[in-house]
Amino acid sequence: DWSSDVCSSDLPSGKGIVTISSTGGSGTVGGITGYYLNAYDTTTQSAANSTTAYVINIGNIASASGMTITNGNAVSFTNAGVYQLNLSLQLVNTDNAQHNANIWLRQNGVDVAYSNSNETIQARISAGIPSGVVATVPYIVNANAGDTVQFVWQTDGPGATGVQILT
Repeated sequence: DWSSDVCSSDLPSGKGIVTISSTGGSGTVGGITGYYLNAYDTTTQSAANSTTAYVINIGNIASASGMTITNGNAVSFTNAGVYQLNLSLQLVNTDNAQHNANIWLRQNGVDVAYSNSNETIQARISAGIPSGVVATVPYIVNANAGDTVQFVWQTDGPGATGVQILT
């Protein structure tokens, strides 16, 4: 149960572009090597139900050094280090009721305790005009070479009307 390990609050909604980036640059400066990844996804991501956690897809890499995307949804680290990851996505709500979305981090297949962020998305503005919120969630990750992280979400407003991550 994700709620006992990850968060103590409610669930998600959404439309948007998923962008993941890590700070740093390629090369060595003063003996310190920086690695980075700027990646995004262009698909609409919906939840089929409110009891399932969904891994956020990451389908495209804009630029990278020392990091990559595996299986279309996992950030993979080539080098050990401490990384700052910034997840930004647009959540939309097409329903007449307010909904919540939880977003958290999973490292090497294990949900990271206390990494949850809860976003509230207000009810749609009118028929055909959803409401939305841009969620930006920073994470600090201590990674070994070969480690992976995934971004996970769950919503209390699933389906064709409700919360989605859109592009």
